[in-house]
Amino acid sequence: MVILQRIFQNILGNVLNHGKDYLQVTMTTSDEKWLKLSFSNGLQAKIDNPQLLLERFKTNEPSRTNKSTGLGLNIIQELCHMIHITPNIEITDTDFKIDLLIRLNQ
Repeated sequence: MVILQRIFQNILGNVLNHGKDYLQVTMTTSDEKWLKLSFSNGLQAKIDNPQLLLERFKTNEPSRTNKSTGLGLNIIQELCHMIHITPNIEITDTDFKIDLLIRLNQ
């Protein structure tokens, strides 16, 4: 449960540091076997190369003015894999979304 709490802390920390305008959290189930938690928010700035953000120590701010370490999304992915959660991250010019697919009754 501690790992899941850390995942949520990192997601919400990213929203507070990089989000803009809104945060939407939804929860859905599928066939009573899967739970999908979705977090989506607007972005403060366009992300030039979204795939880089999944790597350690990569950020979208070359000047590092907000003191971001660039670990947030990478840690989220690693923690999800440790407890068999499938993360799916989508980034557009204006929006960020992460889905966490959790198998129920393992």
